[in-house]
Amino acid sequence: ISGATIDTDMDSLTIASGATATMTAAQNEAFTGTITGDDTETIAIKAGTYTTVTTNTAIDAYTLGEEVGNAVTVVVGATDNVNITSASTTDVITAQVAGTYTGTIDVGNVAGDTLSLTATADISGATIDTDMDSLTIANDATVTMTGTQYAAFSETITAGGTGEGITLSTDTVAIGTAHAAIETYTTANGTNSITLSAVGQNVTGGTGNDTVSVAGLTATGTLALSTGTDVLIATDGADISGINSGAVTTAETLNISTAAAIGITMTEAQYDAFVTGTITADSDNDTITIAAGDIVSIATDTGIGAYVIGEDSSDALTVTVGATDNVNITSASTTDVI
Repeated sequence: ISGATIDTDMDSLTIASGATATMTAAQNEAFTGTITGDDTETIAIKAGTYTTVTTNTAIDAYTLGEEVGNAVTVVVGATDNVNITSASTTDVITAQVAGTYTGTIDVGNVAGDTLSLTATADISGATIDTDMDSLTIANDATVTMTGTQYAAFSETITAGGTGEGITLSTDTVAIGTAHAAIETYTTANGTNSITLSAVGQNVTGGTGNDTVSVAGLTATGTLALSTGTDVLIATDGADISGINSGAVTTAETLNISTAAAIGITMTEAQYDAFVTGTITADSDNDTITIAAGDIVSIATDTGIGAYVIGEDSSDALTVTVGATDNVNITSASTTDVI
């Protein structure tokens, strides 16, 4: 019907089972009433000038014809598990997805193709062409995907708000360096690893063994690493005293052995938890600074070369030196009784 003139008041459409109907994008948009099908039909959008194609849950597939301006946005309804393909080798396709989507998007290898996720979109059951390598997340949305899908978004990730999150459904994922635009990562129950790239990033872990590297950041986010034997890695200059507002990091092991000499700052509560667990350091060359606050008692660790004790709010604290710990101890206070 792409060459026909259809009264826009005729706003309902019925397509025979398994049929393919060709129409213009404007005609597709005009069917705002009821579209009747059994989810085996295809709508083929005629080549021409158009900007938007809106899907319908009754239709199985949409095929996009060549767009004159080389830019098309496909708006997928929250319950529309449609398959989307493009006949163009030049059109930049943006697919806007909401809700739980299990369809297929295969629009060719064109630079700038973008998947745009809104609300609580879940694409973990979808087949997304790996050539669609840009991702946009709506402000403050938390979206779900597999580790493979996440890794494919290698070009650009755009998230303009302050509360966007990505939940990874795959049990074991080496995330690599977190994207700075994402505030929160949630992992599944396998063995996962991530390196933070922004000071306020948050990580929620599953029941497996998670590894979080804060690099040399002054980290202030929230870590909730659940069960498992979790590891926090830090490099020189790191300050983790702001993680969990100074409470324990939820990691059982601190690893500061990545370089010959590392200085790291933390609270007493965080330090005490690592002493109870494990501290992996490098040949007595590392320094731990205990942040100022309510400091009661510090027990040294044999792998640490030096301690700098911050100002204690009550002006009195105890440092217990282990029998084999040849550590250096200094205080940043002029009033504390040590």
